[in-house]
Formats: sequence, C-alpha cells, structure tokens
Amino acid sequence: MIDLGSWLLVVFEGSTSAVERVWLPLQRRGLEGEWHALRCALYAIPAAGDAAARGNPSDTGVARPIK
Repeated sequence: MIDLGSWLLVVFEGSTSAVERVWLPLQRRGLEGEWHALRCALYAIPAAGDAAARGNPSDTGVARPIK
C-alpha cells in the first residue's frame, strides 16, 4: 500500500494466491467526512481470532511488502 496522505493505493489479496490481487486507488476528495475512519480501518490490527479465522494465526494485519 502507498499512503500519500490525501491519496492511497491499497491492495486486496485473496487468501489462496497472488492472482486474486486487486489494486484500488482512493482519494480524499469526495470522502472528507469518512476519510479518517477509512484510514483507521486500513491501519487497524485485526483481533487474534480474526487472523486465525483467515487461516493465518501469525498475521498481525500490518501492511507488508508484496512479494
């Protein structure tokens, strides 16, 4: 993910392969009221039970480089 403050590039990855990768550009314009909440949600660390439910108990939810 790239975070430039008022512009974000986020990537959603499927749990099975990199083929399921979707890039999504987001900008603050038009989302001013929700922008802070969106950024908080993107940076939030999921609960331990959430990571285990996704099949990766060591996943912390922290953004990591794409391989």
